[in-house]
Amino acid sequence: MASETDSSQSGLLWDYALERYARDGVAECCVALQDEAGADVLLIIVAAYLAERGIPLTGQRVQVLVSGASALQASLIEPLRALRRANRPPDGEACERQRDTYQSLKQAELAAERWQLAQLAGLVSSWNPEQGPTRQLLQSNIRAVAGAAENSMLDRLIRALRTDW
Repeated sequence: MASETDSSQSGLLWDYALERYARDGVAECCVALQDEAGADVLLIIVAAYLAERGIPLTGQRVQVLVSGASALQASLIEPLRALRRANRPPDGEACERQRDTYQSLKQAELAAERWQLAQLAGLVSSWNPEQGPTRQLLQSNIRAVAGAAENSMLDRLIRALRTDW
């Protein structure tokens, strides 16, 4: 069972993810990075979260995050996402049962993502700030987990995620 600190960290990370994803332009950039570059959106969100806390992603930390995310991503999140997308109702033509199925798959995918963020929060809970948050740290952290994503796409995401530091 998770400790209260782990649970609190998990809640903070989930709230952060929801708030950032709702920002203008963030969801579109994240979906494009996911679809076009194969980036793991949850890792990008965690990278931004850590940057805002002054925690840089070193090579070893990136490895910890990637291996901590990969099993659940491959076994649960990606299959649920594929099922949800395959069952997306066509505009205006869907029956109620199809819409309900789509919404159920969407909720299951979100629950799996929340579970993954909780696991990642546990992995990063002992990492301490090493500097103040900066745009450069945000860029560095996101680039460390974004894989082969285009720089222009990453720059758009960084602008959308950035807070006024």
